[in-house]
Amino acid sequence: MQIASSSTIARNRPVTTVEARTPRRRAGSALLSRVSETVRQALAYSTGQTLVRNGRFGSTRQSGSATQLLGSFLGEKARGASPSPSLSQRELRARYSQTHGQQFARLSPQQQQQFLRLAESTQQGGLPPAHLEQLLSSGRLMARDRQGATVLAHLDRLSRQELQPGVDRQQAVRDLAQNLADPQSFNQDQQGTCTVTSIGREHARTNPADFARVTTDLLSRQARTVGQDCSVIPSAQLDLSYPDPRDRTQVERVYQDTMMEYGNGAELTYNSSLDRHERIDRTVNGGCHYAESAGTGLASHQSARVISAMLGRQVENHSYIDGPTRLHRLYHRAEFEGRLGQFSSRDQRMQVTLRWDGQSTHMLNVIRIEGDYVYLDNPWGYGENGVSGPQRTLQGQGGQSKMRLDDFYAALVEYHALRPAS
Repeated sequence: MQIASSSTIARNRPVTTVEARTPRRRAGSALLSRVSETVRQALAYSTGQTLVRNGRFGSTRQSGSATQLLGSFLGEKARGASPSPSLSQRELRARYSQTHGQQFARLSPQQQQQFLRLAESTQQGGLPPAHLEQLLSSGRLMARDRQGATVLAHLDRLSRQELQPGVDRQQAVRDLAQNLADPQSFNQDQQGTCTVTSIGREHARTNPADFARVTTDLLSRQARTVGQDCSVIPSAQLDLSYPDPRDRTQVERVYQDTMMEYGNGAELTYNSSLDRHERIDRTVNGGCHYAESAGTGLASHQSARVISAMLGRQVENHSYIDGPTRLHRLYHRAEFEGRLGQFSSRDQRMQVTLRWDGQSTHMLNVIRIEGDYVYLDNPWGYGENGVSGPQRTLQGQGGQSKMRLDDFYAALVEYHALRPAS
């Protein structure tokens, strides 16, 4: 099988029709953001279930819609009802000692203080973020990066460090905690960033402390981070004081746009507002300017650069041709499945590019092959609806689906395989 050329560019966005797209919180309304989080938290603590995504009104497992609950909440506010009082650190300590006794007791006194400070500073309506508690109960809160720093330490740093202008500190902590507790919540939404979002979802799933480190670094005033391959990566130049026109959180924006800028190399600049790369012309009057659009998405060799920096994996890009005969198909499929097995044995997911609609392509993560189906993780996340692209069956609400193997191989364009050790 030949190494793939860099001409294949994965760049597909979710469909944007009203019927096909799952509603989601618009980042442009700070009030709606606060209200939606309060409604989500109220549902989480009153029923023991959470909304699948902050503010995704109508996309809930509860019997009543969140839209109705929001209307009721606003009605109470209009009638002058007092907001729930915030819990003090003392009250929070008593709460966690009762509800998460063993997990909370495992924290050192300093770590308990960090956790209580986070819970106190990010609570809304007297309720701490549910995802912060999920991190505590799952054990992911104490996951460590290669330098030994924990998820908790990075969240605490984010809550106290000097930030880039326009960053909403409390909301950034909540959003990062959500992405760490539920990596399927890290979505590309309407931006053509399927490549770096797929990589980011895998980053948060397999190494939450490093994902927290990178994101916290990029949101800081210092505005740069270091990849697992020791590459220095400056944060994308974004005006975070303005809401994202394509509905992403500040955490999603800074991670995805930074990795798009890093992946495209020195001669291109990623224009986030236009969702495209622009080529720099250095010959005009001895200076430089953006001469032309260089397309969207990332080519396979550019994606491999991001995979190396964020996941610490050395990969090579392989094109896929199913073959004209049954013997060819059996050979190429066996080769792909053998390479996929190298990921599965490490509890890792492979990044693949599929032919999606017409000439467009889309990157996803392969979870596993089981029987006659391949199981996939789509960076559309909770916006995945199964409407466009190859036929598939949704598995839950976080972007996962299953596809018949024949359909998968018919759509497979290329994949990133682990490079053999030298």
